[in-house]
Amino acid sequence: GGGGSAPAAETSATLATVTSRYAPKPITPVIATPVPSTAAPAIVVGAPITGIRIQNTGAAAQANVPFTFGQVIAAGEMLRTDGLAAKLADGTVIRLQADIKATHADGSVRHVIVSGVLPALAVGQTQTLTLVKSSASESSNVTLQQLAASGLDSKVSITLDNVEYTASLADALAATNPVAWLSGAVANEWIMAAPLKNAAGIPHPLLTARFDVRWYSALSRKALVSVSVENDKTFTASARNLTYDARIDVGGRTVYTKTGLTHYHHSRWRQSAWWDAASAPAIHLQHDTAYLIASKAVSNYDRSVVPSEKELVRYATQLNDTNTGPMKIGPLTAYMPTTGGRNDIGPLPSFSVMYLLSQDKRAKDVMMAVAEGSGSWSMHLRDEKTGYPVRTDNPANRELSTHGNLAHKGPLPVPRCANNDGNLCKTPYDHDTAHQPSMAYLPYLVTGDYYYLEELHFWAANNPLETAPGNSG
Repeated sequence: GGGGSAPAAETSATLATVTSRYAPKPITPVIATPVPSTAAPAIVVGAPITGIRIQNTGAAAQANVPFTFGQVIAAGEMLRTDGLAAKLADGTVIRLQADIKATHADGSVRHVIVSGVLPALAVGQTQTLTLVKSSASESSNVTLQQLAASGLDSKVSITLDNVEYTASLADALAATNPVAWLSGAVANEWIMAAPLKNAAGIPHPLLTARFDVRWYSALSRKALVSVSVENDKTFTASARNLTYDARIDVGGRTVYTKTGLTHYHHSRWRQSAWWDAASAPAIHLQHDTAYLIASKAVSNYDRSVVPSEKELVRYATQLNDTNTGPMKIGPLTAYMPTTGGRNDIGPLPSFSVMYLLSQDKRAKDVMMAVAEGSGSWSMHLRDEKTGYPVRTDNPANRELSTHGNLAHKGPLPVPRCANNDGNLCKTPYDHDTAHQPSMAYLPYLVTGDYYYLEELHFWAANNPLETAPGNSG
């Protein structure tokens, strides 16, 4: 691969488009009285758009199976005023929730997050859902107060230098205005942050916890909780790696524990778990590859190339305890500046293309492990003032740079390790702009997961910082 930087105007315009189009705005919680339920209006069935297949990956039949996925829509096929429904093979029609996240230049829907509940899924069954245009999604009458009163709890505990720091979902609900990511009659999702505090109520200067709750409120104890721990403050002094013991609880049970976890500077990790583990959906969603390609959201890969079973079996062996989990990057090349032929370099990495062409869970698992691991690289710079990844397209930050040759200049070059001691910031992962794999694009496209959207934000925001401000403009 070659080096070089994107033209300044292109870089600035791309970043501005990404952040303005996709970044949601914080909301102020509103205390509302639930609206009495009334008979749901008849589902309007319109023109078909594409399809999704839902596969039962568990060992038992499942009922009332909640699902959420991201769906790209070709230009002109769906208006912002349209909704979606799903038609099953037996003719049954189910109501869907459509959270629109991006539009084409003509104003039609470009990307939407779709949520629904599948009535039944037999053992070994794969249900095909045809997505059809319908009436607009029903609005939500679910509030954060109802979530707080639901009995759902979550807590993260960090023991560092013999001091325990904790943050809970209740703390996050009380501390900040959350981001409302999904809102409707099927699913509601909020993202909240809270400082990790010791017993005296003093926050740790570098660490922050974030709670992402996706709640299917009409179903008993159906909520997916994702807990993130971040060491990514941009303007706080004394950046460094931290080694601690970690524990995460969801719904009264411990879902993750790790002794001696080294959390690299300016990185983040997360763990996700369902509130009720016994009834957690066990499903794999398969998109319509031909439609994804036709929509031009991905390159025009040759669909006659069929991934072999032998190759898919090999993918299943690529993930293990040594390369997955917090502060792990999956099967990526740790030294990103490595040149020459690499399986993770291309319009999409090879494992993403294997998933795209096969829709096989084994290839998808590799892709998703890499997407989770993209948070492990030491280039996550969250602006404490805004809560979003730091931007350089404003007067206050335009001279910021992470280039090592500029560490002696101001304004604050980030990261600057504590005491200017680089040993405190050593990491096994070297990121790069010229040989940077696409780690989160396709995962965000097909899941609609806010964590992956933020990864796109972090990497897009960091790339202009990797050179001298005079070069990037």
